[in-house]
Amino acid sequence: MVMQPRQRQQLSPPQGGATAAPSRSFETPEERALRQKLIVRQSSITAALELVKLNNPKGGVNPGQVIELAEFFDDWVWSRGSKPASNEEAPFADMADDIPL
Repeated sequence: MVMQPRQRQQLSPPQGGATAAPSRSFETPEERALRQKLIVRQSSITAALELVKLNNPKGGVNPGQVIELAEFFDDWVWSRGSKPASNEEAPFADMADDIPL
């Protein structure tokens, strides 16, 4: 059995002039803010899971621990968390200035 190629259908331009452009749907500021929150939450849970896995290579990941750590990361990103200890704010403050100027 020999298969014959299908015939191509000819497309004709629309009748009556130009057609309207498809309508666009832009995010509202509220939707954009929600999207950013979700992105930060997703990256926080991923980072928390990776950190817990690194600290416990034999397995046995505790979901509650991962969620608590993810919330800590989320709070840090949105500056809702506790301030770091003074030595963490400027960890290189006690180093000698070795740049000759």
